[in-house]
Amino acid sequence: MMISSTIPPIAKRRACVVCTAAKAKCTPQTANLCQRCARLGKACTYLNMPQTKRRHKNGQNRRIEELEAKVHQLTSELARFTQMNNQTSSSVSKSVQSQNIAHSSEPDPPGDADLLVVAEYSSHGVEPSTTSALAHQASIVDQGLITREEAKYLVDEFCTNFVPKFPFAVLSRNETAAHLKDKAPFLLLCIVGVVMHTEHHARKTIMEEIMKHISVRVVTHSERSLMLLRGLLIHCAWYRYPALKNHPQLLLLVQLCVSMVYDLGLHKKCELKDDEKRALLGTYWLSVGIFSGLGRPAVMKHNSRIDSCIEQMSNSTEHASDRWLVSIVQLQSFLARIDESYEAIKGSRGGTMLVIATRNSLQRQLQSITASIEQVLASWPTPTGILC
Repeated sequence: MMISSTIPPIAKRRACVVCTAAKAKCTPQTANLCQRCARLGKACTYLNMPQTKRRHKNGQNRRIEELEAKVHQLTSELARFTQMNNQTSSSVSKSVQSQNIAHSSEPDPPGDADLLVVAEYSSHGVEPSTTSALAHQASIVDQGLITREEAKYLVDEFCTNFVPKFPFAVLSRNETAAHLKDKAPFLLLCIVGVVMHTEHHARKTIMEEIMKHISVRVVTHSERSLMLLRGLLIHCAWYRYPALKNHPQLLLLVQLCVSMVYDLGLHKKCELKDDEKRALLGTYWLSVGIFSGLGRPAVMKHNSRIDSCIEQMSNSTEHASDRWLVSIVQLQSFLARIDESYEAIKGSRGGTMLVIATRNSLQRQLQSITASIEQVLASWPTPTGILC
């Protein structure tokens, strides 16, 4: 018995070639002729529809097998590279281990895991160090750069003649040269570097030690402490700058002071100790004066925290220099307001009336500050009576 199989007719396009090219309507007249071609006497040709065949399962399986083969190939290559890296690491680890033994006295930097955490969560990183990275290093007295008697003389000289000029880093009666040598070597370094004569044989070494503490402790290990801030303020206040245009090193050091103020939270603490208030006011006074003098925008602004510290220090009786501290901060703030007023006038259209009103306001403020300073000077002790 024969089985007859029917072949489905091949599908044709709905429009002939001539009508498609002319973008005209194609209306069939017969099976293989349209009305337009019959009217124009042209050959009418209907193209076959493109035939799309379904993908068979065997084709899908073949593709899956090819992908699996590539995965296996990549896995084997990865295993081979891992084995090669392990062999290389084992050969290098011996030399690295010997180097680590040589540098074991230095604190380890943050690990990769800690750095990844800091990169992902900037406010939840590792807390800045509060311990000295150079704690194992001998002091300048123990190194023999200066004697104990010389250190005591320089610290006393600083209290007598330097603190009245910069009353933001005073020393208490307990902070003697011997105490600073053991507890605050960086502060002692900065005091000695300021008071020491420029022709002293150890001066260059002292200045190098100061920069070493700043670079290693403050910059490399992000150490933050009030002692470091006080030392930085003293070093910046009597900065013996090199011959560099616009004093870039001094600007960087002052910015470190400002950064440390915020890192220590002095701008937001509810209760500040007197040394912290002096450090905050000293950073403000120094940064505003230096940045303004060098034509840079101020990085610290006069705000309610500055006013609060000024008011509290005006009632302080701990040190005689605290009364002078308040006056020079007020004067520096007044100079900053002059600069701000001048910039505001330049960018406004107030004309002469605005200039006159601004001048009168600044003149009244100057008279008030002048009266306050005269009152302080009237009760200021003689230089021989000033004690830290």
